[in-house]
Amino acid sequence: MPTSIADLIRDALAAYARGGFGAVAPLVHQDIEIFAPPELINSGEARGQGEAASWIREWGDAWQAERYEIKEIEQIAPDRAVASMRVSNTGRSSGITTEMRQWWFFETRDGKIARWHLYPDREQAYAVAGTAR
Repeated sequence: MPTSIADLIRDALAAYARGGFGAVAPLVHQDIEIFAPPELINSGEARGQGEAASWIREWGDAWQAERYEIKEIEQIAPDRAVASMRVSNTGRSSGITTEMRQWWFFETRDGKIARWHLYPDREQAYAVAGTAR
């Protein structure tokens, strides 16, 4: 059982790398909210584990290879954190690899991830987290 939000984030990303959303599901709240703004190629919103599983499956189907590397996790409050991420994906159809930096906001409820937002810049992530940077 993770002892901090940073541990939970690391555990969730390691589980995803091993087995997709099915492996992550035990670590996310049944009412999970996933959000990515229009600036990201995987923009959209999902609520609840069913929608989240579909959204993530569609995202994963677009790639022949995915890599998510945590650069830093800053805990904002006991239940909120922002993770600086390096995202590297290779398109299934194109074979082209894209690399980008993103900032992911996480919020927990009942010891599980309840909100998982992806942003193209740190200011948006920290604004949602409730603190300006």
